[in-house]
Amino acid sequence: MTLSVKVKTQLNALTTLSDLRAFALHGSSGRARRKQQSRVKERSMTATDDAAPNKPPVLDISDYLAKTNSIAESEIEAVLASPKFRAAVSAYAGGMIPMGYAGFFSWEEAKALLPELTPDRLMDLIRHVAWRAVMDTADRRYIKLDRAWAFAEFPVLFKRQDHTRLKEFAEEYLQQIGNFAPDYRWRKNYHSTAEAKERREYVEYWFKNSRDRIWPLLSDRRFLAGLDAFYKGRVSQGGMIENVFGDGNHVLFPELGWNMSALVLVELAKAVDRGEVSIPEGLHEEFPGFYDYYEPEAFGLRIRSKRPPNGGGHA
Repeated sequence: MTLSVKVKTQLNALTTLSDLRAFALHGSSGRARRKQQSRVKERSMTATDDAAPNKPPVLDISDYLAKTNSIAESEIEAVLASPKFRAAVSAYAGGMIPMGYAGFFSWEEAKALLPELTPDRLMDLIRHVAWRAVMDTADRRYIKLDRAWAFAEFPVLFKRQDHTRLKEFAEEYLQQIGNFAPDYRWRKNYHSTAEAKERREYVEYWFKNSRDRIWPLLSDRRFLAGLDAFYKGRVSQGGMIENVFGDGNHVLFPELGWNMSALVLVELAKAVDRGEVSIPEGLHEEFPGFYDYYEPEAFGLRIRSKRPPNGGGHA
């Protein structure tokens, strides 16, 4: 018996505690999981595996996106000479306009500065500059965007500051875009949505290339108990981190930050389900408190329960 296509799709989309809980309740039977574990035993993650020798350094998200999109610094320098491009990226990064409208608005100026530019390529550059605009100002890759200047010069980009007409403005922007870059996958996305997708893509890359950061944790029964409880939907990220490390503000992977560290936990939960991470016996008895239902982000510190918040049972 293997996981159904539907269940695999659901697990690939897991990002919240409720998703994890629903999967633990309905997604995979213990028997199916044990069979899957036996099939992948030879490729299971263990704490004793050695990292690949001479592997290239793991890129941070900015360099990863630059590499995967083949971004050249010369392209960035060229389009930054366009006032409309800088203003459009400021508005896009601030959640004011969808990506497609940022490209549409700045297209003519940017194209004049970079003749080989295509609409799709322009939006790749918009995404890249938006990431670099929120980097630490001391980072050499940081790009400064002046939102106040952009608002003063191009107020049409900031209509969504009137929160009472968001749907109207969204429809207006999409209507104006028309047939601009019709096949670009994220043309209708606002920054928060596109950023979330880019984070998930990056974390998948980081997870596959950061064994030296992940595997030492897999020799720690305390961490594995926390991971098991997280996989089973008993705790949120904050609850798991507090249980394991004693500090709910602890960032599991500082180079990633809190949000992407949560996505790594989701990747580890997927690996548990695939049988690539083995959960040893006896953890529930050794760390019983870890398996209480605990979501400090939603219900506050020290609010624990033996039953899920909705009052239902657990498989």
